[in-house]
Amino acid sequence: RDNSGEILKNQTVGIRINIHEGTAGGTTIYQETHTGTTNNFGLLNIQIGAGITTIGFFSGIDWSTNMKFIEVEIDPEGGSNYVSIGTSQLLSVPYALYAEDDGDWIKDEDDILAANTGNVGIGASSIFYKLNVTSPISAINGASQNGMGITGSTFGFQKAGVYGEGGSADSYGVYGWNYFGGIAIRGYSNGGWAGYFSGNLYASGNVGIGTDSPTAKLHVNNRIRIGEDPSYPSVYGELIHEGSNTGFRLNANAGGSWAYMLFQTDGNTRMAIKSNGRVGIGTTSPISRLEVLTDDDEMALYAGSLSGTGINASSGSGYALFAVSQAWAGWFSGNVYVSGSLSKGSGSFVIDHPLDPENKLLRHNFVESPENLLIYRGKAELNENGEARINMPDYFKALTKEDEASIHLTPVGKPFLTGADWNNDFSAIIIYGKPNRSVYWEVLADRDDPVIHKLGRPVEEEKGGKNTLCKKGKLLYPEAYGYPENMGQDYEMKQIKNNKKH
Repeated sequence: RDNSGEILKNQTVGIRINIHEGTAGGTTIYQETHTGTTNNFGLLNIQIGAGITTIGFFSGIDWSTNMKFIEVEIDPEGGSNYVSIGTSQLLSVPYALYAEDDGDWIKDEDDILAANTGNVGIGASSIFYKLNVTSPISAINGASQNGMGITGSTFGFQKAGVYGEGGSADSYGVYGWNYFGGIAIRGYSNGGWAGYFSGNLYASGNVGIGTDSPTAKLHVNNRIRIGEDPSYPSVYGELIHEGSNTGFRLNANAGGSWAYMLFQTDGNTRMAIKSNGRVGIGTTSPISRLEVLTDDDEMALYAGSLSGTGINASSGSGYALFAVSQAWAGWFSGNVYVSGSLSKGSGSFVIDHPLDPENKLLRHNFVESPENLLIYRGKAELNENGEARINMPDYFKALTKEDEASIHLTPVGKPFLTGADWNNDFSAIIIYGKPNRSVYWEVLADRDDPVIHKLGRPVEEEKGGKNTLCKKGKLLYPEAYGYPENMGQDYEMKQIKNNKKH
């Protein structure tokens, strides 16, 4: 009731319970708080020992010594501004916490059962342990301000110091909490298991392994090791993150022998890293540092760059890039530049046929020569003296063997005598013929610039040795000369491709 005597019905109130030792004003050995709501009659029931402990712990009260007094304080506003409403002496010892009896215990109205083995059961029909507690709500509640809420120990093999069992899917076998930021449940073992879980494990907050301040749902300091087969304890995988320049590592270890990694989706291996460092995508047996294999019509490998290099291939003495196909070994949609020399069996240009571009192609073959020929041509108009001067490009002398260049003339129309000569510095040709007539002219010259001297190859050369284009005893085109296919220079590389395909 309030100060006017009115019933405080359906109102939240705060209650504090104090237990004093010796006298009504003696030392407070235990204190707890409750918050509850009164009913229509202003009544509120609480269970002493089940509140929020603020001083001492209930199970640690020694009821066998000294007198005990209980003081009740209340805050009608539901807060913590408590006012004492009286102190009374406890004249009977709480039976469940302290009793001396030299005989066997029996089951009473509170379902307390004791056996002459020394085991005690509360709410339990069978007692197999020193203390057996069964309850439709929390079976055991342990609390401590500075110590341990519940502690248990055992010396039996694979026996539990504290054992809890949940009786339904929504219950807890063992439940611990800490409202003050401390540790709810802590386990320690000297050489054994600090915790052992046979079943699923759920954590609603962050879990730290090797750290007491996890910053993620799972935070592991040092490394994570994964091993499944107990028959091979030295075979395992590791996730490691280390400082300095080591960074993050994914490691497969097989006790010093072979070890490889498989990456799967939908149970199918999509990528493999072999113990020798070879990586296979679409294959688990790569034959090179990186092999990409597909069995259908999809593109096996794509490389692109907005402004840089799509693919950079290099080799010290072998092939920087080897491509083989029954159709086109290479297709370039765009400009192609070769900084070195180009060797080929034949060559041509292929375009859409100018007269039927939708249905036909037009092919013209390259002109071949043992020289690196340059061609200059045009048409000259002879003056009234029967002469014409043709100036060559200003780079002509720097690019060619100008003193060996040849001049070829063809009269336009009815034949007449023609002739030509170079000027003193080979910068122009002078053409002679019939006045006021026309002449077609052509100059053929061999290259003589620094680049051709650097990259030029001899017309005839021995195979093998420094010649890396073809080994001695091998042929570039064995079938053309009636030799078997295995005599080809590229036979081995073709076989690798065929073996992987089949």
